[in-house]
Amino acid sequence: MHGKSKTKLAIGVIGCGNISVTYLRNAALFGRMELGACADISADMAALRAKEYGLRALSVDELLGDPEIDLVLNLTIPAAHFDISFSALSAGKHVFTEKPLATSASDGRRLVAEARARGLLLGAAPDTFLGAAGRRARRLMDEGAIGR
Repeated sequence: MHGKSKTKLAIGVIGCGNISVTYLRNAALFGRMELGACADISADMAALRAKEYGLRALSVDELLGDPEIDLVLNLTIPAAHFDISFSALSAGKHVFTEKPLATSASDGRRLVAEARARGLLLGAAPDTFLGAAGRRARRLMDEGAIGR
């Protein structure tokens, strides 16, 4: 946590749409973290979530530059995942992103390499990793019907 002797991980949420409500509502269940700020491409959405959950509403750049934020929770649209996650890592923040990690394997590898090079943690929501769709895709690959 940036070498500070903080007791809680301060989280900044980028992306204040529908999925953010689930994260924001459940944050209180986790004792070693606290929500610090939120940002969205729509300042109105950020202001709404900030008011609902007692957060600071910031611009994306302000949130990324905030020294109090340890981890960025990336809840943006998939097309923005790489840019936001890479920017957060570049700003020295740990990142947890909704799925997908990125929209291409090469961008995903760039994020992993950037996190590793900076000694930061990078995580992504697994969704239903071992759910029916994933198991079926694996079986189809194993049978040679799709992909490799």
